[in-house]
Amino acid sequence: MNATFVLIAALIVLLVLALLWQQHRLSPRVATGLGVLVAAIAAGIAVLPELIGRPGPLAASADVVRARHYVEQKKFAEAAQAFKQASAAHPDDAALLADYAYALAMANHRNLQGEPLQLLERALRADPRQPKALGLAGTAAFDRKDYPAAIRYWTTLADSQPADSPVVKQARMSIAEARRLAGL
Repeated sequence: MNATFVLIAALIVLLVLALLWQQHRLSPRVATGLGVLVAAIAAGIAVLPELIGRPGPLAASADVVRARHYVEQKKFAEAAQAFKQASAAHPDDAALLADYAYALAMANHRNLQGEPLQLLERALRADPRQPKALGLAGTAAFDRKDYPAAIRYWTTLADSQPADSPVVKQARMSIAEARRLAGL
C-alpha cells in the first residue's frame, strides 16, 4: 500500500511539473531534471522497505489510518490486526500500543486481561504518563478488583492532565468508586 501511495504522490508532482513547464514557468531541461529526480526518489522510497525487510514509515502510517478507521466503524478485530502491523514498525510507540490494546480488548468482548494488558504494560514502560494506557490499565485493575492499582493508574492519569479536563473529572469519579469498593 505504501508503494501505491508514493507512486500516486510522485505522479501528482510530475503532473504539476508538466503544467509549470507548459506555462513556461520552468525550462524543459529543469522540468525534466526535476521529474527524473522525483521519480527516482519515489521509486527508492517505495522499494526501500522491501529491500531491507521492514515496513517503512508510510506503511505504518497507512496501517494506523486503516486501524483508526476500523475502530470508528467498530470493526475491532480488523483494527487490532492493523494496529499489530503498525506496532511491528514502531514497537515502542506508547500511544500506538494503547490503541492496539483497546482494539484487541474490544474485539475480545471488552476484556483487557491477557494480551491487551501486556500491551498496556509495554506502553507504560515506553511512556509512564500515556493517558489512554493509564486509563485502560486502571480499568483492567478495577475489573480484576485490584482497587489500589486502579487508584494508582487513575491518579497518575488525573495528575498528568489539565485540571479542567473531562478526563480528570472521569478519573476522579473512578478513583472515588475504587476507594469505596476497597473500603478506603
